[in-house]
Amino acid sequence: MQTFMKLLTFKILNGQVPNALPWEGIILLVTFSLRICLLLAAQPWNTEAFSEHAMYPDSGSYLDMTAGFLRGEIFDSVNLNRTPGYPAFIAAIFLFTSNSIIALILMQIILDTATVFLVMRTASMISKSRLVVSFSGVVYGLSIFAAAACGKILTESLFTFLFTLVMFFTIKTCTNLRSFNVVTLGLLLGLSTLVRPISLYYIVVLGVVLLLFANGSIGKKVRCLGILIVSTYIVLAPSMWINMNKYGQFRLSVMKEINLFEYEVPLSEHQATGEPFESVRERMRDQIGVHTDPLALAQSQRSYSLRYIVAHPSRYLKSHIRGTVNMFVGIEKGALLYESLGLDRKQDGSSDIYTIHEGIGQRFNRAISNMESEFFMTPLLGFKLISEYALLLIGIVYGMISQRTRIYTLVILMTLGYFVLAIGPVGYPRFKIPLIPLYSPLVALGLNFLVVNAKKLRAYPFRLSRFETSL
Repeated sequence: MQTFMKLLTFKILNGQVPNALPWEGIILLVTFSLRICLLLAAQPWNTEAFSEHAMYPDSGSYLDMTAGFLRGEIFDSVNLNRTPGYPAFIAAIFLFTSNSIIALILMQIILDTATVFLVMRTASMISKSRLVVSFSGVVYGLSIFAAAACGKILTESLFTFLFTLVMFFTIKTCTNLRSFNVVTLGLLLGLSTLVRPISLYYIVVLGVVLLLFANGSIGKKVRCLGILIVSTYIVLAPSMWINMNKYGQFRLSVMKEINLFEYEVPLSEHQATGEPFESVRERMRDQIGVHTDPLALAQSQRSYSLRYIVAHPSRYLKSHIRGTVNMFVGIEKGALLYESLGLDRKQDGSSDIYTIHEGIGQRFNRAISNMESEFFMTPLLGFKLISEYALLLIGIVYGMISQRTRIYTLVILMTLGYFVLAIGPVGYPRFKIPLIPLYSPLVALGLNFLVVNAKKLRAYPFRLSRFETSL
């Protein structure tokens, strides 16, 4: 597999394989092995384990659309509630494997391992350090969130692979503004959007990046921006055309309206008033009434949600911030112990999964009381998370100082800002999976800074000008 991925990536990305290939091979092997171990622990081939560990609330709708594709009912299956990218991916695998869920999970594991390779290739573009290249792969390769997601019928593995490719070609395009790179970037962005529509408006970020950071004249940049837009919408156009014929609007999805109305606003109201989440949602549904037309329903949902946000901006902002913090500070304990290993989770308080009304003190006390039964995973994985973010902070500062890494650092900061705005109050920790491979090279830069300047840090801990910043 390693040789295949090396040759395939060399052909596709047209780049030199880094000198640290032996370490790359070890990292890829560890990455693949970790995901296989979690697969074996979850045992998705057992019916009961499959329903409990491989299926999520969203999984059923993906499989329903997949079944329609396999029957040849593409026009009838495409709809506004789900984008067709992930179901088409599942259908392609099922077509050649007799509907094998194990084959689907194995393919997701292979794609996630390939994502680690892409992370290291991206790191090799911004740094000559073997430590930076190798450790950037370690950061994502050892992510339990990413490893656990491979074993589920969710978009995370496929979307993360595609969006990491988007980032690779973004950096490649900034340094070499060729039409081929721009077209490839647009096609990849379109594919990632078909998998998860959260990246639909990321083209605005890419447009700013091209205009500000790409090498070339302003005229060439504008032409390339046009090429980027066209190539992106070439991928999206077929689905949007089908929705135009079925519903009368040339659009990809109404998932944002659904998420805003069904999850984000009710959660904001629940956290502000204490009213049960389901009670808030049922009251909201009663107020907008019944709609048979999905576009009319989406319009009513959007109008209601926007009125709520305008009427209670502080509530929604507080809930949004809380969701963002929850996404970034969530540790991997649940993904490891309960989702992958199948241990019984202790129920604390309400069983409502959207009841995020627990304070920091309550969470700390619960973690302490459950520490022994959870095999001391909270302090261990908490230390891993804190160390990762500390190195990330150092890497951001380090990346901004060095001209070689400044563009990449700025692009990653813009991307993180985009996702923070797009995700909203319902900030599950797994939502940060696509962000981990993006900031992994910055984490590695932070470690490289500490290693290179270890002696000087001990002697001059507060004199930044004395430190080495070469990459």
